[in-house]
Amino acid sequence: MKENSGGSCGYYRLGVEFTYDGRSAYTVECGEIIDALDMNQYEANAFKEIWRMAAARQGKEKEGNSELRGGQKIEWCGKIIQKRAEHYGN
Repeated sequence: MKENSGGSCGYYRLGVEFTYDGRSAYTVECGEIIDALDMNQYEANAFKEIWRMAAARQGKEKEGNSELRGGQKIEWCGKIIQKRAEHYGN
């Protein structure tokens, strides 16, 4: 099912059934990981796109999204991250 509401959508939620340390199954939201890792906007946008691409393979698609568009967005974000690292000396 495709979604494109601008809000919290099913393709941004994932049920984790297997945990490495034996914890109970849980549901995680993409934004929670972004916040927990304190990602900047470019890291977050690339991460969200990778998440959306993987979710689409499980049938959770964002309406109007494509692998080509996703790859282009990841590439663009990567270039900005590189330029910022060069500018700020990281």
